[in-house]
Amino acid sequence: MLNISPGGRLPKPKRSNSFKFTFDEDLQHHLTVSSTRLLESQGKQQLQEIMTQILSVQQGLDSMSKLMEAQNKSMSKLMEEQNKPLLE
Repeated sequence: MLNISPGGRLPKPKRSNSFKFTFDEDLQHHLTVSSTRLLESQGKQQLQEIMTQILSVQQGLDSMSKLMEAQNKSMSKLMEEQNKPLLE
C-alpha cells in the first residue's frame, strides 16, 4: 500500500550518499578483452627483450669459449717449446 502524504503527493525518495556503479556486461567483456590483450602484448614484448638478452649472452659466451680455446692452444705450444731440449 502506498504511503500518501497529506498533500496528496507521493513522498520523495530518500537520497543515498553512496555512489553505486554497475558495469554493463558488454562493457565488462570489452574491458576484460582489452586488458587481456594489453597484458599479452606487454608479455610478448618483455619475452622478446629477454630472448634478445639471452642471445646476446650466448654470443658473448661463444666468443669467450673461442678465445679460451685459442689461449689454450697458444699455452700448449709455449709449453712444448719450453720442454724441448735445446739442440744448438
